[in-house]
Amino acid sequence: MTSKIKLTDQAVDCAAAGVLAGAVGFAAAVLGSAALAALLAPLAFCVAYAVLCQVESEQVHRLAGFEPRAFDRPRHSPKFTNDGDTVIRLSERIGPTSVDGSAGDAGQALSDALAALKRSLR
Repeated sequence: MTSKIKLTDQAVDCAAAGVLAGAVGFAAAVLGSAALAALLAPLAFCVAYAVLCQVESEQVHRLAGFEPRAFDRPRHSPKFTNDGDTVIRLSERIGPTSVDGSAGDAGQALSDALAALKRSLR
């Protein structure tokens, strides 16, 4: 595995140095002459490749082995047909809803409010 990684790193370094050498050669050809481009492009390639080979490559870390386990099936909550029942059951689960700590009739008040809203939307 490490030989493949090293070979890949070398190929990437060579490609990057080639791109830089091509850019240097093009710039030298535009600004100067073809002879200057022919001299600077290989020199740029060698310098860039030497510098890129000195850069440490990232280490590849493998994950520790583990056994997958099955998920618990979600519990289906009962379906309610009346919104008031849902509100009352939810308010029972939530607990006290009033300031003084008593549950009071908050579920019934919400149920009435929902019924009034339904009537007004019809």
